[in-house]
Amino acid sequence: TGKAVYGTGGALDLRRRGGNLQGGVTGRWEGSKLQINDMGFLASPDEISSSGYLYYPYDPKGKSKTFNRAELNLNAWRSWIYAGRTGRDVVTGAEAWEYGPRHPQYSGFELSTWMQFRSYREAWWGTSFNGEGTHRFETRGGPLIREPLTYGGYVGAKTDTRKNLNVTLEGSYYRDTSFNASTNVTLTTKWNQSSALNHNISLNYNDRIDDTQWLENVNLTSRPGGIGIGGISYVFGDIHQRTINLTLRSNIIFARNQSLELYAQPFLTVGDYSRVRELIRPDSYDFYTYLEPGYVARDRDFSFASVNVNAVYRWEYRPGSTFYLVWTQGRSRGDTRMNHGVNPNGFQNDLSGRALFQSEPENTISAKITYWIAI
Repeated sequence: TGKAVYGTGGALDLRRRGGNLQGGVTGRWEGSKLQINDMGFLASPDEISSSGYLYYPYDPKGKSKTFNRAELNLNAWRSWIYAGRTGRDVVTGAEAWEYGPRHPQYSGFELSTWMQFRSYREAWWGTSFNGEGTHRFETRGGPLIREPLTYGGYVGAKTDTRKNLNVTLEGSYYRDTSFNASTNVTLTTKWNQSSALNHNISLNYNDRIDDTQWLENVNLTSRPGGIGIGGISYVFGDIHQRTINLTLRSNIIFARNQSLELYAQPFLTVGDYSRVRELIRPDSYDFYTYLEPGYVARDRDFSFASVNVNAVYRWEYRPGSTFYLVWTQGRSRGDTRMNHGVNPNGFQNDLSGRALFQSEPENTISAKITYWIAI
C-alpha cells in the first residue's frame, strides 16, 4: 500500500439577496494534494480563486412604458496556483524551470445586462476584459505559458417566449493582443406545433484563430532540431479552425403513457495550420520557429464530420412500469492532409456537407423494460 496523501480544500460564499443593490463575494481553495474522486468529480485542484459581483434588478411593477424587467451585473475574479512546482532537465537532472506557490493565474471582469420589453421580447449584452494570465495545462505537463490580454463581448435577442414560435439569436467575439480571435454565432428556433408536438432547432457556427494550438512535446535526445526547455521542445501551431453543428429535437406525445423523442446532430469541423513554433522561455509567450527537418505545418490540417441520430419510444404500459425502445445511428469520418501522402491536394478541408455521408453508418437497437413492484 502507498503512503496516505492528505490535502485540504474549502469555500466561502457571502451574499446579499435583497434590496435594490445586491452582491456577494466568494473564495475557494483546493490544495495540490486534495483528492476527492471517491466523493465527486474534481476538475482542476491546486488552485485558489476569488470572485465578487454586484447585481441591480430593475422591476418597475408595470409602471414603465418600455420594460417589464431588467438586470445589470458586474462580475470580477482572480485566481492563483496553490502550490509551486519544479521541472528538471530530462538528461542532466538539473533544474530547468520552476514557479513558487501562490503564482498569479487569471484575473478579469465582466459587465452585462438583460432586458425584457413590454412586448415580452428580450435582449442582452455583455463585455469582458481578461488581463494577461498564466496557463498551467497548455504544455501538457511542462512549464507554465503566458496568455495575452483578452477582451470582447456578446449580444443576443429573443422573440416573445409566450408564443408557439420563438427565435433566439446570439453572437460573441473575443480577441487578444496577439491577434488571436474567436467568433461564435448561434440561432435557435423553438416551435410548439401543438400540445402534443414540439420542435427545437439550433444552428451554431464558430471561427477560431489561435497561435498556440498545442501539437506535441518532443524529446530532443530522440528527435533533435529544436531548442527546448530542459531537453523538451513544447511545440505549438497556428490554427484557423471553423466548426458548424446543427441540433434538431422533436417530441411527440401519442397519449398520456406513450411518447417518441427524435434527435439528430450533424457536426463539421476543419482546421488549417500555417506555422509551427516552440516555447523558448518558461512562463512566457516567447516562441521560436521549430526547426526539426521535415516538420511541415500543413501536414496537420484536419477535417472531422459526424452525424448522430437517436429515436426513443417510451411506453408506460402500467403505472410505474415502462418499456423503452431506442434506435441509434452514428456516422463519423476524420481525415488529415498527412494521410494523403504524395497527393496532399486530394485532401478536402472545407465545410462541405458531403463529408457527412462518406462513411458507413453504425446502427444500434436496444430495449429496456422496467416493472414496478409494490412492497
